[in-house]
Amino acid sequence: MNISPKDFPFKTLDTSREVACVLGRGTVTSVLGQVLRVEHGWAGRRTCQLQLSIGTLSVETNREQLPEDVKPGQWLKLRLLQTHGKETPSPLSIKRAEPGVKMAWVPSSLYHRGAHMQALRCLLLRLEPEVQAAFMIAMADPQLQRRFFWRVAAADHHTYPGGLFDQSVRAAELAFGTLEGNPQATERERGLAVLLALFFDLGKTFDPVLSRDGSRAIAGLTAHRLSTHRLLRPLQRIERLNATMAEELRLLLNASELNVAALPAPLDRVTRAVHAAVKQSWTLEACDV
Repeated sequence: MNISPKDFPFKTLDTSREVACVLGRGTVTSVLGQVLRVEHGWAGRRTCQLQLSIGTLSVETNREQLPEDVKPGQWLKLRLLQTHGKETPSPLSIKRAEPGVKMAWVPSSLYHRGAHMQALRCLLLRLEPEVQAAFMIAMADPQLQRRFFWRVAAADHHTYPGGLFDQSVRAAELAFGTLEGNPQATERERGLAVLLALFFDLGKTFDPVLSRDGSRAIAGLTAHRLSTHRLLRPLQRIERLNATMAEELRLLLNASELNVAALPAPLDRVTRAVHAAVKQSWTLEACDV
């Protein structure tokens, strides 16, 4: 998928507060953006305004980092450090880019499941900027991101390094497809379904026990017992971005197949779609995806 951020169909985030919230304080984040404007200042200083798929971002840099011939319309990949006490992030590196997928989030950890990474970034680009931002916030933890890319899914399926990533991406695609075919489902519901599918088993990344997933559905499928714990701080940051979405994600992560009817509409529809997608993804190994 190749969508220009200028033609992105959703309202993007506010630069001053929300994009900074996505980057987080004291974290290093890789992003992809299209140059909107470059301003030249004194002593080689440069201010570069970028259009990301989640919103616009201004970066203070210098002539050593930002080449003289960078022009509006060109694409850059940046590694950014958002430090305490600064409104704008500090660039650690700036590279030219020719993006195949114009999604703001770029993985900062090593990964080896290239086709699934491409599928994930294409899927994220179809979601509202706030939903994209929520995923970026969760992936700001480098240890969590690295383990998500390399962890075996379970003892009875996707039993290879990167299996959890493959299976989670496939579940997200299936859940999105289910709700995309439902005329009553909204853009936010589809976004929540993708986030829930991707977050569903993130707890496995810190679980030393490799268990079988087949038995999980017997007592009523729920997200992995450590997923909510691992997402505690990301959910707090998502709450500053959108309190309603953060609360909905907490409810979804704690929901069981046995109490779906007790969830407020339309979260019940999202839960059913994701639980069905997760179970279906268990049966689809990499050769089937």
